[in-house]
Amino acid sequence: MSNIEINNPGIVVGDTTYVSGNLYYQDTNTKIDIDKVIYDTDNHNYHFLPEANETLDQDKITENITNKIKCIRDVFECKACCKVVNTQKELYEEAESEDKDVIYIYANIGKTGGALRFCKKPISHMFRFITAIYKGKKYELNFMRFFLNDIDGNKEVNCILESIQYDRIMTSKRNSVINKESICYPDTEKAMNLEVLPSDKNVCYNPALSFNKLPEEKEKDSCEKIANDFLDFIKYFDNK
Repeated sequence: MSNIEINNPGIVVGDTTYVSGNLYYQDTNTKIDIDKVIYDTDNHNYHFLPEANETLDQDKITENITNKIKCIRDVFECKACCKVVNTQKELYEEAESEDKDVIYIYANIGKTGGALRFCKKPISHMFRFITAIYKGKKYELNFMRFFLNDIDGNKEVNCILESIQYDRIMTSKRNSVINKESICYPDTEKAMNLEVLPSDKNVCYNPALSFNKLPEEKEKDSCEKIANDFLDFIKYFDNK
């Protein structure tokens, strides 16, 4: 993996040029200034780092995401269909050799978990996520939402921090990532329908769920709703 800071007008993947767009917080009504746009030249993944300022606390965002992951992981641990593992090594080994009808779950929330690296140094933990493997496919529950806009004949990549997005990757190999073959970000930031997703390609999907709990909800209920919806997403593709 080679992460670079984008200083040019666009990145060509296949026959499409992608340009960096905007960074938002929780929804597209709250636009925030960008410090760096980091691009992975091997895997075609984007990451947007906000500028350090008094109105946006990056440590607080990392804390919010970490706490959400802990809460959702607790829900998975109580599900008979799931097995939560403690290491990435265990995830791949068990998913390869154990019961194929179990959804294996891994969430790295330790000091090194979800580290975005630049020049080989970790620079952010805001991009933590939960990984699941089921029947030879990899699924990811992300807490940032990427989406594309058409602009001047190119595709503009945008990101919303503290927003839910799911990935399905058609292989569970260790080095498999969502954008390895081509960039899969959806053409909308809005909630999507499962029926429109192809069954034979990597996909990103926006559920109709909020990162934050509703005013009348308890945090545990919000986490259970997200966990159940993610499992429904995985099971939807079971025989597709």
